[in-house]
Amino acid sequence: MPYLPAAAQELLFDRVQGLTAPGSRVAVEALGPKFLDPEVRAKRRARMDRISAFLAETDPQRQVPRTDELWYFEEREDVGDWFGRHGWDVTVTPSDELMAGYGRRAAKEVEDQVPGNLFVAAQRAGSQPGDRKRSASPVARTARRSSAARTSASEPTTRTLALARVTAV
Repeated sequence: MPYLPAAAQELLFDRVQGLTAPGSRVAVEALGPKFLDPEVRAKRRARMDRISAFLAETDPQRQVPRTDELWYFEEREDVGDWFGRHGWDVTVTPSDELMAGYGRRAAKEVEDQVPGNLFVAAQRAGSQPGDRKRSASPVARTARRSSAARTSASEPTTRTLALARVTAV
């Protein structure tokens, strides 16, 4: 989410909220708690400068973008908190725990360089797609009717929500 200003992140999540039905799922790689820390930012910049210098020596034709110049270093609401506040069941997993769950760990010499990102998985609370209960949401009713025409009630339905790419100028 560092490529979006805080206001655009809020707008994106508001739109996700407005377009999803109960039972919908979302996954977000979110900024960790140290993203705004000036010391961490300086270390990240120094590491990228070393990589850029190395690549300039080994492959002078290759240009390495300074991705941190595309990031918005702004205070913003925690992604897990936002979805929880809007009625989603949320699981937040720090990147080191996610890696450990797959039997992977950073080497000791680069352990402090692993991004402290958070992986947020959320499912919108309420009745699940295919339930017989009526929803007050016309969007949810429309989604349920259209999926019922394609599948039986006992067959799970997966929907993908396509989001527009946001470009900040």
